[in-house]
Amino acid sequence: MPAVFLFTALTLIATLIHLDKFHLGSDFELITQTGTWVWLFIYASVPIAMMIKWIKQLRVPVIDPPLQRPISRVLRSILIIRATIMIVLGIALFIAPVQTGELLWPWKLSALTGRAIGAWLIGIGTAAGHMAYEKDWWRVEARALAFWVF
Repeated sequence: MPAVFLFTALTLIATLIHLDKFHLGSDFELITQTGTWVWLFIYASVPIAMMIKWIKQLRVPVIDPPLQRPISRVLRSILIIRATIMIVLGIALFIAPVQTGELLWPWKLSALTGRAIGAWLIGIGTAAGHMAYEKDWWRVEARALAFWVF
């Protein structure tokens, strides 16, 4: 939940900062206006839904089962390092997208693109950190597959 919440909330913020880049005006075709409104609906509603579910989840008393398939210390260390790098780079891109892009990115980024990439990096980095925190492949199986694909 934290990774999806952060990614979608940050994407909404980036969208609102750069709303002038989106196709809301009557100068655009109806299909592009509709796509923009769908985009806005998704990125406005998903963070709210994630926050509600996250709060409900945190209120449920849970006793963690014993580790079934522990993640090795080496891999956990790699996950923590990777999470740290991704989150720090993501924050830098989100706060100063053009400047960070000029320093660290292999191609030129617009402010909107830099912030979008920053949102992705923060979300995926958070997922990596959460995997390290859980310490068990059984608990993070679905996340692990998505994480490695990204």
